[in-house]
Amino acid sequence: MKKLLIIFMILITGVILNAQQLTLKNLNINGSIGYTTVSMGDAKNVLDESDINKAPFTNNVVSNIGNGIVFSIESMYKLDHITPGFAAGLKYASITCTPGTVTAERTPGKTTKQTLELNLSMVMIGISYSKEAPNISPNLTINSSIFIGLYAPLWGAFKMESNDPAITGNYGKLFNDETTLEGSCVPIDINIRGDYIRKYIYKWCFGLQNSISQRSKIW
Repeated sequence: MKKLLIIFMILITGVILNAQQLTLKNLNINGSIGYTTVSMGDAKNVLDESDINKAPFTNNVVSNIGNGIVFSIESMYKLDHITPGFAAGLKYASITCTPGTVTAERTPGKTTKQTLELNLSMVMIGISYSKEAPNISPNLTINSSIFIGLYAPLWGAFKMESNDPAITGNYGKLFNDETTLEGSCVPIDINIRGDYIRKYIYKWCFGLQNSISQRSKIW
């Protein structure tokens, strides 16, 4: 299969639903789950150029790879003995997106569908800075961070499905089958959030995060 160029851009627009913090001396470990939107112009082009989106197929509908869920965990070591408020460490994030699809009909009432699935895992290294905000709330801390990817594999699949005998008979194993996709990228993760601590080891987080990866080859 030919190589595809994919631009993976992620913006976490919702609230980080919940996070748990475990503090071991100068080490903080945080986990979170959030909502993500993605922009993949090149992936949309692949779907637009699909044979299913051309004549003799009709009633064509194209949906690009869309929103999904991001899970992340951070392990940060406090550097207060060097510069108060700073920390350095590692972050792991996994993003599961809504698949992109092309659906159409060649025989009226019979559907042919192509599905493009892409997911991303990121292992990153970075620094963060935290500052309490007592003027707003004694429980509120503002946290900003930047991470750069060390290892960020992309994976996914092309799936072809059809209940049209005129299609499955001509193309055989191409339909109702799956092709695995693999690749990699170099992500940059920029994050600013507020941490509202209610208990000793529990906290609620809210904020915005922007993760951008460079162009990646998928095959």
